[in-house]
Amino acid sequence: MVICRSVHWTRIRAMAAIGIAAILPLESAYADVYPVRNKGATKVQVIEQRHMPETLNGALGGPGHVVAKFSDLIQKAIAYKTAHPSETVEIRSATFRMAMNVYVGFNPANPSTYLDVSNTDFAGADSEKLLWSYCKAAQAGVKVQMIIHEKSESNVSLAAITNYLDANGGPNLSYRIVGWGEGSDEQMHNKFLLINKTRTGTTEQHSVVYTATANFDEWRAYGPVSSHNWHQSGVVLNQNSALYGAYQKYFDSALWPHAQNSNPNAFRTAMQNLHSAPGGLNYAEDADGISAYFYPYFASNVWTTSGNPVAKIMNIINTGANVTAPYVKMNQAYLRFSNGNWSEFGTHFMTDIREMALQHGLNLASPSTSNVKFVVMDADNGSSDFSPLASSNVHLNKKTHAKNFQFALTIGGTPHYYSLSGSTNAKHNDFMLKANNMIVIHEVGAAAKEVYLDFGDMFTYMFSQ
Repeated sequence: MVICRSVHWTRIRAMAAIGIAAILPLESAYADVYPVRNKGATKVQVIEQRHMPETLNGALGGPGHVVAKFSDLIQKAIAYKTAHPSETVEIRSATFRMAMNVYVGFNPANPSTYLDVSNTDFAGADSEKLLWSYCKAAQAGVKVQMIIHEKSESNVSLAAITNYLDANGGPNLSYRIVGWGEGSDEQMHNKFLLINKTRTGTTEQHSVVYTATANFDEWRAYGPVSSHNWHQSGVVLNQNSALYGAYQKYFDSALWPHAQNSNPNAFRTAMQNLHSAPGGLNYAEDADGISAYFYPYFASNVWTTSGNPVAKIMNIINTGANVTAPYVKMNQAYLRFSNGNWSEFGTHFMTDIREMALQHGLNLASPSTSNVKFVVMDADNGSSDFSPLASSNVHLNKKTHAKNFQFALTIGGTPHYYSLSGSTNAKHNDFMLKANNMIVIHEVGAAAKEVYLDFGDMFTYMFSQ
């Protein structure tokens, strides 16, 4: 279990009613590390980062848990290499934006600063620059490969970041900068970390996959800069070597060979070949209920059940036998309905939502019908695109950077729960053109829905904002 001083926002509100909240640190409302959930052999943990004030009484270091988890896992890779110097320990990292001045509290023995983030060193020996975490791992003998999109923070040049890596990384660190172009369609948009072996105390784990919604954005003394002070989430999975292998194949066979190309054409061709080859590239649902999707994926449109898990689950809801009680939740940064060049995600999604209402006798226009609830930061069109959903169940222009979906349904009397996250926004180009990934956790049975409830807790927070 990760040591964390954070507590649930709902718990704080409940305690406030009886006068207990005043004794808790105020910042404890702004992040959460949920318990490790055992899904068969796979261990799953959800990480959350909530909205923060610009400052907190002049304090340094705010709870940036989703970003800090990258460094936290890197420390555990170093610990494994230190304990087993003859073994090969590997880190693979891909991120859309890399800021220079992001410092992380990495030491769980100091709970007052652990998983905090600031724009300066704030905890002495217990905090360090996130870029240094990668360099420190390489200096400790860990093989580190980094893919960074050319986006960097506004007041620091990309050259400053690469100069830092050149000066401090050493021979075990290699990086590649993606410069495919300036448009949204040309982005390496992933935010994930792969580590083959980690150690926490005397506990050792393998096949760590961490996928997040957060970039390494600029930070202020206490919280993210105003323009990036968003709701974020991350999911850590380990002990699943097949899932790890799928992510490693994506990294090694498509991203790494083509990261330095002047445009994404060769990368997209490689992705098409990998998806078309026997066995494909996407990771089919395993016995633990875990699956993964890698983008771009090539099909006639974005709404394909083979490459889009949202479309796949909506198809089960609308055409599957003995399906009842469907529920859909979306916490999404960017949702698109209109584009002159292709059919958009939002149009397909709402068509299936309307079909769901027809098939299952739901009056979505009624505020009391809670089967569909959306939180969206940026939708290209107005609320009319969400018709017939009641306006009280569609919360637009909210400060979320999540890319999360939840589905609940009953098949033949057995409850099924799906939780989806990753770097993929609800847009055609995020699925069909950009480099992205998505994790799906499928839980079966009412007693097994722990991850679904963790995602539900995050959704409830954002829906209340």
